[in-house]
Amino acid sequence: MLSLRLPLAFALSSLAFACASEPPATATLSAADVAKIREEAAHPKAAPLPTGGEVPDDGKLVCRAPRADRGSYELRLTWTNGTAKGVLRDIAPSGNVTTTNVGADSHGGITVVDELFNGDLAEHAAIVKNHEGKRLMRVNGTGAWLVCTYDS
Repeated sequence: MLSLRLPLAFALSSLAFACASEPPATATLSAADVAKIREEAAHPKAAPLPTGGEVPDDGKLVCRAPRADRGSYELRLTWTNGTAKGVLRDIAPSGNVTTTNVGADSHGGITVVDELFNGDLAEHAAIVKNHEGKRLMRVNGTGAWLVCTYDS
């Protein structure tokens, strides 16, 4: 009987302790709070630019091409003495931007774009060409030629 009393006493004391603790606080929202949340969602504040408010000059827009998933690619280059440096942006549908610093050379009407300091001669970040009156870009890994819009 003694062996049964100890677990029973432990169970009752645990139950008493659990019942004595305060219930979790509940949050309540008023109609004014809901209206404020809806107003903020309808008019989001623009995030400050990381460069102190100035838009960086990443070069002339060479190609902006849509991705199949409603995102886009954007290639901007600045040419100096036959070579270029700039950025290749991969813009996801969510707005997330992945920026790759690139360098480029042009040969026979085709612009070959490589990541800076990449020694692989067979793999390129992008290739841009003009074909039948359109500018096309193929980004590494896509396999398809994408039609560009660009600054003239």
